[in-house]
Amino acid sequence: MVQNLSPLVTVVLAFLMLNDSLTMWQFLQLAIGFAAVSLVILGGDSETDKVYSSNLFELIMLFCNPLAVALGQIFMRKMMSTSEWTVTCWVNLV
Repeated sequence: MVQNLSPLVTVVLAFLMLNDSLTMWQFLQLAIGFAAVSLVILGGDSETDKVYSSNLFELIMLFCNPLAVALGQIFMRKMMSTSEWTVTCWVNLV
């Protein structure tokens, strides 16, 4: 479920790093998407709350996955004018 955050994080990072435009309607959709995924992941009964509070490091690492995927997509877009061999090398190294 957390992996579904990758497109949302990519749009936010493209807005921040690449100066892409974002309309109010798109911003509203992003907010609803983040809220929905957060409720599904973090919402639950008291037993689930205990698991998340005791495994904070794992929860943080879980949310790093969509961030890493989004950053990879943003960097590949920034390197669009670069040789495809260079981009492939950097993607594989990172």
